[in-house]
Amino acid sequence: MKGFKDKIRQCWYLRWILFFSTWVFQGILRLDRTERIYRVSCLLFFYILSFLIFNLFLELSFFMIVLSLVAGHTLNWFLNGNFNLLFIHLLFVRKVTKGMIFSYLESIKGRLTNTDWLLYSAAFGSICRGELKDSSDIDISLVRKSGFKNALKSIWFIIKEKKNADIKGIPLEIYISDSPENSVKRYLAENNAILLINKEKVLEKYYNQILDIAAAKRLNNFPV
Repeated sequence: MKGFKDKIRQCWYLRWILFFSTWVFQGILRLDRTERIYRVSCLLFFYILSFLIFNLFLELSFFMIVLSLVAGHTLNWFLNGNFNLLFIHLLFVRKVTKGMIFSYLESIKGRLTNTDWLLYSAAFGSICRGELKDSSDIDISLVRKSGFKNALKSIWFIIKEKKNADIKGIPLEIYISDSPENSVKRYLAENNAILLINKEKVLEKYYNQILDIAAAKRLNNFPV
């Protein structure tokens, strides 16, 4: 699937299919339980909100219902998406530098340090393989502690973090995992991880090689 996706990305006309697919699916099928419940709830909220607003100005009709669905879907896309991921990683319209990537990793590590809901956080993808380039995205897993309160805190964190990454021009793909096993399953192709936070020393149980940010810089030929 990844190989097929990469072939589409190499064609200027076909890569816009990926742009459209991100709007349609919004990554919901890949989400863990906590984040999927949140996203679906957001969709329902925005659908209802859009319907109520359009109902003030339009007569009830099939067109109005469809318009409400499209508007609600788009509002959810704006709230929970990362547009640099589209423009840099999928469409190649913009570029990101290694310096921007590593600066962001250091800053998010700082924001995660004092959280009480996090079990561990790690980065994956091309940066772990020494293949970081100007169209790379950052894949980050947030493995949360159990409990409803921790679920809410983790959701609030990624909402803010995606917008923060948009402002800083960072193509961010960040997910909440409800357990370490679920995180490992998501990044099954990865044999190592870049450690951001490992509060209870559980990351070593799942990965043979764990890199810190300084080691990741050396791996990707970036001055430490």
